Amino acid sequence: MARDIEALTWKVLEEAAELQKVLATANQIGWDATHPRAEAPNYELAMHELDDLDEAVQDLMEALYEYRDEKLTKKILAEAPAAATPPQAAIQVEG
Repeated sequence: MARDIEALTWKVLEEAAELQKVLATANQIGWDATHPRAEAPNYELAMHELDDLDEAVQDLMEALYEYRDEKLTKKILAEAPAAATPPQAAIQVEG
């Protein structure tokens, strides 16, 4: 398989869950609020998680494009006629 799509899918799900948690917290206690265990306000945490999710999504998309291309190539090769020979007229030498 073109890269490990399953691992990349889990990474997207993990990053999406982290973003969901930050967004829920920001909506609940405020975008400028800082959780006692956090070192940054919620809006900065959200931006960080959005960046992480974006990177994970891009990696997954790249892997899926590669996977699709591999599938299409295999399909084309499977449907191609076996050892096509050039027509006789094309190989005759005028004399």
